[in-house]
Amino acid sequence: MKSAPLLCSCVVLASCLFSAVHASDEGPSRQDPPARVEEEREAAVEDAVAEDAAVEEPSPDESTTEETPSWEEAFPDAPKPGFKLESGAVFGYDPTPLPEPAFGMWELGLDVSQEWVSQTVDAIAVQVDSFFGDELEEEELQENRLRVRLGYEFAERNRSEFVRDIKLDLDLPGTRKRWKLFFDATNEDDLEQSVDPLEAADSDEERSTIGGLRYVLRATDAVSLSADAGAKLRYPAEPFVRLRARKTFKLSESMLVRPTQWVFWESDEGFGTTSRVDLDVACFEESLFRFRQKVEISEESNGIEFDTILFFFDRVGARTGYRFLLAARGQTEPETLIRRYEASVRFRKNIHRNWLFLEIEPNVNFFWEDDYAPSLGVAIVLEANFGAF
Repeated sequence: MKSAPLLCSCVVLASCLFSAVHASDEGPSRQDPPARVEEEREAAVEDAVAEDAAVEEPSPDESTTEETPSWEEAFPDAPKPGFKLESGAVFGYDPTPLPEPAFGMWELGLDVSQEWVSQTVDAIAVQVDSFFGDELEEEELQENRLRVRLGYEFAERNRSEFVRDIKLDLDLPGTRKRWKLFFDATNEDDLEQSVDPLEAADSDEERSTIGGLRYVLRATDAVSLSADAGAKLRYPAEPFVRLRARKTFKLSESMLVRPTQWVFWESDEGFGTTSRVDLDVACFEESLFRFRQKVEISEESNGIEFDTILFFFDRVGARTGYRFLLAARGQTEPETLIRRYEASVRFRKNIHRNWLFLEIEPNVNFFWEDDYAPSLGVAIVLEANFGAF
């Protein structure tokens, strides 16, 4: 029986020796953590080096240039190009790609010009009327101004004359620009300036001076309505009253039409009405084509009296412009005839600041009284504009 414990002791000892030998063959035991962590770290470094070595380097022929950022990426807070101002002008450029031209670059240029014109036709018309002093600008004037035009026109067939044109528009204080005082003294025989029914009535004699009060019922870009009361300042005075209405229509993106209607009464002319239509077409940058048709009839007129005028306005820089004119004036009684044809080119130059202008206008006229024989002439006029008073 004593041999049994001894046998058990031998078995236990043998198993312990076997475990020790097996542990020494496998490596460090689990109770040596620093050694195991260090081995794992070295293994990770070797794997990373192997992965880097496996990455293929770019060939010398391949480009490594970075892509240029777009406008929106480079300037995220800047105003987006292409937005419209209140005047109709466009800021910056339009980032929308242009369509491929169907017939070549010439057609593409026309498309680009049409797009530019459609965005700025309103602004061009305002700039042209303001620079050239067209009566459309005078009729819509919303500020105080004194305009003085003095000069001389040299013409054949004893038609030379002194040019005098003085206009005053003055707001009455405390009326919120509703009541205006106006004064007009002119003898300038210009078809463009003869649209006023009171001036047209004096077309065959020296123009008179008129003055009076104007009440503005409405004045917007789309509609204008006003009433005048005054007199021709001669002896005896000749009182008058008249009502004026104007409406603006946009026929297309590059075309405007502005009909204007007057209804008037004058002591020596009786009742009458004048109709005028202005058609504006923007052509190129700062250029405008205008067709004007005016028709008048009154108790003392020669039937229907009419003016037909074609204008072309062109700006050359900020201080220089040209106006080309072709015109005809006619009547229907006692017989239908054209009393006058006219062709002229007006050169207008802003010679000092923004208020002094010089005009040189060569012209040729064909009068019915002269059997339409040509009458050459040239007008030289100095114009001064005074405002803010």
